[in-house]
Amino acid sequence: MRNGTLQEYQSVGRDITDVMKAELALEESERRYRNVVEDQTEFICRFRPDGTHVFVNDAYCRYFGLDRELSSGTGSSRKSPRRSGDCPNGSLHP
Repeated sequence: MRNGTLQEYQSVGRDITDVMKAELALEESERRYRNVVEDQTEFICRFRPDGTHVFVNDAYCRYFGLDRELSSGTGSSRKSPRRSGDCPNGSLHP
């Protein structure tokens, strides 16, 4: 500014249409995946090498009487079933 008068104005613009489209596509893909996992009647679960839950779906929680929020992703110490009697058809043994 000189003498209270604006002398120059600069602006930079960027088209983020592709970025926004990619973000929306990712959100939609995540929503579809989450629906498949949550609606699945078979067990979907993920464990650390020590057997601690990282993720379990609703079917797994219903069968084992677990609270999903307390059973996965929170550092829960709940361990995976290791004996064939702990789960149907013994499919989870090491």
